[in-house]
Order: sequence, then structure tokens, then C-alpha cells
Amino acid sequence: MRQGAALASVLTALLLPACGGAGGDAVRPKDITGAGALGAPAVCTGEAKLARPLVVDLDAASRVSLEAAMKKGVVIVAYDCTTLRVLPNCKAPGDYEYASVTRKEQVVRMTNQDDLSVNLPLSGAKLGAEMKSGNSIDLALVLIGQRSTTIEKVDAGAMTSAACEGATHYLQSASLGAFSMATGSAGKVAAVTDLFSVGAAGSSSSSRSASSTDGSLEACRKSDPDAPAPPADCRSPISLELHPLAGTPRPAEERGSGKDPKEKEARPQQDPCPPGYVFAGGICTRVAETAHLCKPEDMPECKAQCDKGSFESCYNYATNTSLDHAERTTYFKKACDGGVANGCGWYALFRWDGKNTKSQANKEPIDLARKGCSMGGAEACTQLGQFLWTYEEKGPFSDLPAAIRAFDRGCALGDPMACSWQSEFYLYGTGVPKDEKRAFELMDRACLGGEPHTCLTLAEHLVRAQREPERALELARVGCKSAVHACKIAMHVALDLGKDSEAFAMITSACERDAVWCEEVGDLYAAGKGTTKDSAKATSNWQKACDAMLAADKDQKPEACNKASGRTKTAPKRGAPAKKPGKK
Repeated sequence: MRQGAALASVLTALLLPACGGAGGDAVRPKDITGAGALGAPAVCTGEAKLARPLVVDLDAASRVSLEAAMKKGVVIVAYDCTTLRVLPNCKAPGDYEYASVTRKEQVVRMTNQDDLSVNLPLSGAKLGAEMKSGNSIDLALVLIGQRSTTIEKVDAGAMTSAACEGATHYLQSASLGAFSMATGSAGKVAAVTDLFSVGAAGSSSSSRSASSTDGSLEACRKSDPDAPAPPADCRSPISLELHPLAGTPRPAEERGSGKDPKEKEARPQQDPCPPGYVFAGGICTRVAETAHLCKPEDMPECKAQCDKGSFESCYNYATNTSLDHAERTTYFKKACDGGVANGCGWYALFRWDGKNTKSQANKEPIDLARKGCSMGGAEACTQLGQFLWTYEEKGPFSDLPAAIRAFDRGCALGDPMACSWQSEFYLYGTGVPKDEKRAFELMDRACLGGEPHTCLTLAEHLVRAQREPERALELARVGCKSAVHACKIAMHVALDLGKDSEAFAMITSACERDAVWCEEVGDLYAAGKGTTKDSAKATSNWQKACDAMLAADKDQKPEACNKASGRTKTAPKRGAPAKKPGKK
């Protein structure tokens, strides 16, 4: 689960991207690792996993390089827990958008050598002596926004060029703000204001010494939560959310179409720490006795850590679908009360009275979703937008302008479903000026994020407008590959483009994954479209579909059964056209 302004777990050095050609090797700095600095073994073993590295040691040139890379596509990196290297010429399709969030201030404290080595590998050697003297390392973080992509999976198999050598992760989001780091007495907990005061003066005292700082606390505190860009003095990259490259993209049908909130299920937060460490108090630490983020596959641990005070673990426990509604509601509430943004969104959904949208009791869930959205919960924003604008009869809290703002923020924070909703408003000029170009951009963003029906909606509009036929066909392929129930519309897109063989291949793949779609295969065999006309194979496929449908519901009367028995034979039917917002 994505969380805006999520504090990170591992501090790494972000190295300048290498230039192409022989000259690039000459100017590229050497990787700096915690192992090299401290003489300790690397802490990252096994397969790549989710990571949220702090990057507060980023110099100005490296920050500019990172921002430049984020303007050219989804950033691919090589990351091994102790080093991070941007691969500037290795890209995945997609983009990043900025969204501000409710300001979050926190002091992260490291008091032992283990914490230091895993969280401050770049500065570990310099600060190790301070730790031996009984001091702590205190880091003040102020987070005010993030830049995110909707991409949820990047296929490792597509990273085959030489420019992608060593690729392990892609950058899903970057949290922005300001920071100040200092050493001090292990017995005294510093306040955010104190650490920024020390950093601004570059001072040393008997109790605290400045180490490094970037950004202005005053500028961050004056930041506008609705601003389209961060303040000039509060835009330093603080942490990155890195997702491992995947062998196979996750099928989108696991999430449903997303239009109905009940089709979705909350996904737990993953542990971002290396083996042997737990996430607690904003850092990765070996001190497992304190409340820490649980491993989502261990629900008893999630409950235990929640009871100890880990609100992220409360959220993870609430994602357990085997619990009853009341217990899940209780734990989503605990997560929300503890500041887990999307916990507020899911708590709001569990409190929402969908049977009576005019109920005054729905004001509370709307306020809860608004709270989660402002904290940076992408899915909370989408929940808020759906509460305020639905296809059903409007209630007393319906607010189209507010819904559009919520979807806009959700899309910027990386929820592809929010982008899909937003695209429809621009496509039809509902509540905003009609803007087909912007609508198509948002559809692209949703499609790349794994929303198959949005891919197909865009493909259908391109076909109708007789524009970019190759792109329309590729979108149809993406939609069909992502979700089996999208293959029928994809088939018709291909047929409309005169790609009969491609249409046959698409619907055949759907038939192989789920026999209910074999009816359309039978139709194509009967018509001789995309394949040789064959009545026997047509009947065989109709019968497969008939059997599959009756197995699911013996009381229905599938048309495929009539076709198989020879009572009816019809041509392939067109998929349903895109719907205008507000219309059934």
C-alpha cells in the first residue's frame, strides 16, 4: 500500500548518473557503500524487495540529475541496500506527477552501531566515533509532498539492453521536503526546530553538533497543501520508494475494475528493511522488542505489533479478509487514528452507507476519506472522489468540483483508478473544460498503472477517431493481457482495425484462461474471421462456454448453449461503449 510522506528505512548515497561512452566511466564517482566504510559485511541478501531509502546526503548536482531522469520516464536503478545508482539510459514507460500532502515532521534517532551501519552507510565512518562516545545521531525530517508514478509493476524481462545492466528496482515515488542532521547526547531527544536551528547556524555546542542540512523549515511550514509544486526551499528529495523489478506483471483482474469500491481489497504494507532488521520509529533496527511493522503474511504478529503500538501493523491486520466486518473496521480505525493515510480511506469505506447515499451518517466517512487524502493516501483520495461523485443517485454531500480535486490528487499520488475517473471528466467536459488531449494523457497514465478497461476505452476512442491504429492495437493487447474479461472488447478493437488474426489470438487466449470466453472463439470459427471457417470447432467452443457458464450458475440459460445445440448462431457482438460520467 502506498503512503504519501512515508518515512524511509535505509539511508543510501545516490550517485550521479553515468554518461554514455568511454568518457562516462572517467567522471562517474565510485559507489560508496556501508560495507566499505565500516568494514562490515553487506546486509542485503536474496532477491530484491521493496525499499524506502532515505537520500538526505544527496548533493545539489545529484538531485538535479534525479529530477531530470524523472522527466524522461520511469526511473530504473541498481540498488543493493548499501548503494543506489540511477541508470539514466534505462527507462520504462510512464511519468511522475507531484502532489502536496499534509506536512509531516519527525525526528529519527539512531543510538547504536547497527542502526548507524544500515541507516547511514555513507556517513557511517565519519559518525562512528560519535556513536562510540555515547552520542546519538538525530535526523529531523519535514515532508510536504511527493512525486509518483501509477506504475505498479515493471517487467524485468524488458530490461535487456546494456544500459539496464544491474537493474534491480524502479522508482515508484520520491518524497520531498527538508532535513537537518546532528549528533548529540543519547539521553536527550531533540525537537525538529532545535535540529534545524543547529543546522542553519552550522554550530556546535556542548550537547549537539551540526552534520548536514538542506531546505528551510520556515518555507516548509508555509507550504500550501494545494500547491501544484513544492516551495523552492522545501523540495529536497528525502526518501524514495523503490519497487523490485518483477518477472511477471500482476494481473489487473486481481483488483477488479476499480469502479466499484467493493471490488477492491486493501493491500498490506510491505516490510522495507534488509534481513535481520525491523522497521520501527522511522528506521530499520535490530531492536525487535519495540513496536514495529509486521510481516504481512504473519497475521498473529500483525495483531501483536498493533497492540504494542505499530499503527502500520494495525493496517496490515485489517487487510485480513478472514476477519469479520466489525473487527476489520476496528483495526482500520486504529490505523487511521495512528496516521496511516490509506487506513483512513478504508475505514471510511467500511463506515459508508452505500444502500442509502442520502444518509446524514455518510458525512463521517467523507471526512475520514478527506483526512486520508490530505495525508497522502492515494486510494483514500479515490474513495473520497467516489463518495462525492458516483453513478448512483446523488446524496446531500455530492460535490462534483471537490470530487474532481480528489481524483486529481489521487492520480498524482499514483492511483491509476483515480486517473481513469479523471479522464472521463475531461473526455466529456463534465465539471471541467472538455479536453481530449488531457483525457488521453490520463487514460495512458491509468492504463500503464494496470487498469485494462481504461486501456481499451482509449483504444476504442482512437479507432473511432481513426488515429494511431498501431497504438490502439497495442493498447488492446495490454488490456487483454492484463485482464481476461477485457479480451472481448480488445478482440473487437482488433476486428475494427482489420486485424482479424490478432483478434482471434486475443480471444483464444481468453478462452484458454477462462472457458466462458470460448463462446466468442466459436463465433469466429463460425464466421471464418481470423481463422479458417470450421463448424465443428465452433460447436466445440460453444459447448465449452456453455458448460463453464452452467457450472457457475446452473439456473442461467446461456446463449452459448443454444449455439452449441444449433438453435442460434450469431456473429461476434460488440463490447459495451465507454459511458459518460453520470450516465447509466
